[in-house]
Amino acid sequence: MLALLQAGTLAWSGHARALAHAQAEGVDVVDGTRVRHAAGEIKLLAPLPRPNSLRDYMVVEEHVRNCCRRSRQSGSTSPSTTRAMSGKSNAPRM
Repeated sequence: MLALLQAGTLAWSGHARALAHAQAEGVDVVDGTRVRHAAGEIKLLAPLPRPNSLRDYMVVEEHVRNCCRRSRQSGSTSPSTTRAMSGKSNAPRM
């Protein structure tokens, strides 16, 4: 899975086309390797047992709060600061 993530968009596109083809054609085996399995035959595991990095998005929330506080203190009225202070940011909510 890590190799697929690192390969980028082209690899994801090829993977999606191969999956769509296998589903449409009912392909179960490719070059002697079984590629489709019944749900009861598989066990889901973490896709990345050792990810390259972990992100703590609480840091982002703290950063926005600090920026807004500093902007209020400095009297800034930029559009992005105004949106962030009003809670109408384009950023996803946590």
